[in-house]
Amino acid sequence: MNEQEFETIIKDKSKELHVTKSALIDTFFFEEFLKLLTKSKYHRSFIFKGGFLLQSIVGVSMRSTLDLDFLFVKGKVPNEKRVKEIINNVCSIKGDCSFSFFDVSPIKERDNKPGLRVRIGGKLGHFKRVFGVDIASGDVITPQPIQYYYRSLLTNQSLNILSYNKETVLAEKFVTIFEKD
Repeated sequence: MNEQEFETIIKDKSKELHVTKSALIDTFFFEEFLKLLTKSKYHRSFIFKGGFLLQSIVGVSMRSTLDLDFLFVKGKVPNEKRVKEIINNVCSIKGDCSFSFFDVSPIKERDNKPGLRVRIGGKLGHFKRVFGVDIASGDVITPQPIQYYYRSLLTNQSLNILSYNKETVLAEKFVTIFEKD
């Protein structure tokens, strides 16, 4: 997809869905990163969770998010150097846009659960976004992760990715709401 095609898609979808162009641009970069992750050798190492997954379940007009969230499958989250290697590997895969690793730091708000926040920059022509990818460990998924078929809001492409089930996503969001009060 080139820049002009992208602009047309964003304009048309914005009118169709009554959603801001900005929210759709964010969605594009999240979807593109998910697409690259599903193509990478690390696609079975991360379980999709959080607000963007919830957004795909309830609809973009109902909720928007600022980052992508994953649970690291293989126990403890790798150290910052290893996460940088993994993310750089994913970003190096050719897609409709380009991504670059910015930085990685510990997630401070997770009580007793280690995690890292990665900042990534996405670019397609003059469209640019910096967004976070939060990688956690130690969460319980009941009963187990599922194969989720994420349907792209913009291209209608389907991506197959490990994810939390709906009940676990909602339960985690309720816990977050109660913990912030």
